[in-house]
Amino acid sequence: MKKYLSQSVTLIVFIIFNSCSLVKIESEQKPLSQLELNTRLLTQEYIKTASERVEKGADSLLEISSDIEIQKNALKWKINTLRSLRQVGFQTSPKLALLDCWSISVAVKDFFQSDSTKKMFTPYNNIPINISKDNLRQIEKIASMVLPSKEFNKHKDFVEAYAKSNPVYDLNLDHRSIRESYFDFKNIPDSLAIETVGSLSEVVNDLSNRITYTSDNTGKSLRWNTELFLKEKGIDTTQIKILADSLDVKFSKLVELAEKSPVLIDDALNKLQGQLNSFNWRIDQNMNTSLEHLSEERKKLIEFLISERRALDKIIARERELLTNKADEISSKLVEQTMGHTQELIKTSLIYLIILLAVIIILPFSMGYYLGKRLRNSKNN
Repeated sequence: MKKYLSQSVTLIVFIIFNSCSLVKIESEQKPLSQLELNTRLLTQEYIKTASERVEKGADSLLEISSDIEIQKNALKWKINTLRSLRQVGFQTSPKLALLDCWSISVAVKDFFQSDSTKKMFTPYNNIPINISKDNLRQIEKIASMVLPSKEFNKHKDFVEAYAKSNPVYDLNLDHRSIRESYFDFKNIPDSLAIETVGSLSEVVNDLSNRITYTSDNTGKSLRWNTELFLKEKGIDTTQIKILADSLDVKFSKLVELAEKSPVLIDDALNKLQGQLNSFNWRIDQNMNTSLEHLSEERKKLIEFLISERRALDKIIARERELLTNKADEISSKLVEQTMGHTQELIKTSLIYLIILLAVIIILPFSMGYYLGKRLRNSKNN
């Protein structure tokens, strides 16, 4: 009897496990909503488009103007635009990234329209003003697409007021995050500020976009910083060309002097050597300074990539830990539920078995007793 009962329990457990659907284990981290994901993608697209628009405008200033100050300001404009948009556009919260891009666009437009700034690009002030207006129109269009119509005007008033209270003062385009002011504006406590950073795939994709944007523009930024450094030191391609032409003239005179008066060739060579040494020294100094600057930029890029990789490792480790905990919890619940169902099935099987035994044993005995009694009564009669 015990043998049959053990085999029955084993068969029942096997059927339960085989009849269960595939267990799906997921992380507790909630993915972003469709609206939040669209906000993040549109904001990052704005960063790319606005950067390209500023780059083209600054390049046009470099082409049409020979004024060194205008050229230096144009280089600062596109260098700091890349840096500022990268800082505000790749935040954890898509909405905060949108609002920060919006507020800095308003502040930059106001900065280029101010009277104190017009002298920076005179007589080409319309170029940075028009570009800053185009950038502002684009980010406002994105905001109108992702924000409810009732909320858009409130957010617009808030962003414009924030830009006026936190203006851009110079071409460094420094910007203070709108985060704290926005939480006060919406009466959101810090504990509820960010409900989710997205699923693991969304976080990795956002980090990939940030690294791609940084790597694509690092070369440009280094080249522009080098040009700016040379212009601040008073060296540009025109001066280098003039020096080369001057050397050609001196060599021509040296050849003529050698042909006409070999006696004076030694004095001319000595003077030329002194000038060449001075020129080489200046080139060496500028090249060393430029290489040091490029080395510093390279170190900063390496540190940035290392920090991003560490952040990604932490995110993956956190998700792995959550996944492990969730798997343990589901396994424990599955075992508990299985054992509970097994106990119920065992109890039910025992009841049916007892009933079956009662039917098999008691029913024939009762029928035999009843028939025997009838037969005995018949005989007596």
